[in-house]
Amino acid sequence: AINFDQRLDLKRYRTHAHDCMDAGGRATQDAKAEHYCINQRCLQSALAFLLLHELGHWHHQHKPYSAISHRRAQAQEIESDSLAIEVMGRMSTPPYGIVTWFMVTGLMAPGNPTTNPLSSTRLQSIALALKTTPERFISRDNQNTLTRADVLTLANDMNTIAEALD
Repeated sequence: AINFDQRLDLKRYRTHAHDCMDAGGRATQDAKAEHYCINQRCLQSALAFLLLHELGHWHHQHKPYSAISHRRAQAQEIESDSLAIEVMGRMSTPPYGIVTWFMVTGLMAPGNPTTNPLSSTRLQSIALALKTTPERFISRDNQNTLTRADVLTLANDMNTIAEALD
């Protein structure tokens, strides 16, 4: 089973380090702003991935699930994920938020075999795309706050979640 508290450590995806506590042990304004920024980046990347994924269904002219086998439905999901990852790579935007999205939706319906939204094969396919060319997700705009190691960490986290699903 997926341990939500262990896997959803957004601190590893932060854009830069700050001293998060003041002398009294309270969160500083910088820490609050950084937390908000991390949440917004995760939300934006999740929404971008989801919209691009759905656009992938349209682009590939996928059939409704009621008209195809479960195996074909899963293949359609992976094909749509591939389009989303390709476009996000062109945008130099790593899909940080999709980890959160998959985790939350997985916790909402544990044990349900499904093609959408979560399967270990889908996560492994996304992780492989990230591992193969992590540099695609780094641009001049984010190179000071995002490294190859950050993208590889995201890929490893996705593989860890996928292993927990099997």
